Amino acid sequence: MSESKSKRFVALPEVERRVNRSRWWIRNEINAGRFPKPVPINGRRIEFVDQEIDRWMDEQIAKRDGTTAPAARVREDA
Repeated sequence: MSESKSKRFVALPEVERRVNRSRWWIRNEINAGRFPKPVPINGRRIEFVDQEIDRWMDEQIAKRDGTTAPAARVREDA
């Protein structure tokens, strides 16, 4: 399954749980250009692209390990 066919949006509360960070921290990192930008859905609602959050997490692990982050992956549970 290609990445373009499996894109999925996730809401901010889910992103907070997945990265174990607060809404405040996430917004600061977005503003600093260090976290994936959300997609405006309608009015004040925003969501994030699931694969971009996965990629960000992979990059953080790669930084820790001193390696290169793997290419974009597709989540099996999507």
